[in-house]
Amino acid sequence: MATSRKRKERRAAAASHGTQIDLPNVANGRAQQANEASETRSLEQAGLDKLRVLYPNGHPRFLQLLIEEARLHHNKNHDYAKGGPVFGNFERVAAILRLYPGFPYDTREGVNVTYLLKQLDCILWGMCQRIEYKVEGAGPRAGDISVYVKLLRLMFEELEAAV
Repeated sequence: MATSRKRKERRAAAASHGTQIDLPNVANGRAQQANEASETRSLEQAGLDKLRVLYPNGHPRFLQLLIEEARLHHNKNHDYAKGGPVFGNFERVAAILRLYPGFPYDTREGVNVTYLLKQLDCILWGMCQRIEYKVEGAGPRAGDISVYVKLLRLMFEELEAAV
């Protein structure tokens, strides 16, 4: 009963903002995602079982870590390079940095700017490829950039104060 009332309240709130929410479709989408996640876990477990037969020696969690890292690599690469070269993020950031001969790569300020560009490139690539992020969306990445910029300001303040 309370769930039905909450649905009606959400629909009324959405209607007042000119937005329509199709709750059955949202629920179906979540169910589909849950099914896909369950299928992925099942396939990962089957792969892990096969790896354990092939490679029975070593730490019991080692092969599980390989599976987890493969999943992380897959999801991150989706966010950084989907629709382009596998190393696209590295190539694009390198292309930007090549525009600045003598860039101080080996300083904390240079590293900060490089990290900042990495996040900015992911946002730009995601926007042009219309990527639905798997790991971290554009908003949190923009937050990272904001933090990097503030840290960069503090670094420059320290450099100026030391002169």
